[in-house]
Amino acid sequence: MDEMEERERKVIFPVLQRLMAFGAKDEAACKVKLFIASRGGQRDLKLALGKDGWKRMGLEKSDTGGDIRKYVESQTAAVIEAGELLDGDVDDGLKEEIVESLVNGAEGM
Repeated sequence: MDEMEERERKVIFPVLQRLMAFGAKDEAACKVKLFIASRGGQRDLKLALGKDGWKRMGLEKSDTGGDIRKYVESQTAAVIEAGELLDGDVDDGLKEEIVESLVNGAEGM
């Protein structure tokens, strides 16, 4: 959600509200489940979805950092091997700098 522009939020939030209202009638029978990821913006989510009917689950960088690093390392190696990054001419120092930049830029997401 934090990557969305304000104008996009104004469009999507009413849709989310309708989905949440549909699910609230009979939570046990409801087949509508929403997963919304955001680095913050809880205020926006509370405004959009109301105070009740949703649960917050916190994740920290330490929860996801290792998985993100493994993924970035494997994908970086794949594009280098395929010659899609600098025609495959990437030394270990540059490769590590690319991985570090991507992992740090992900901020745990």
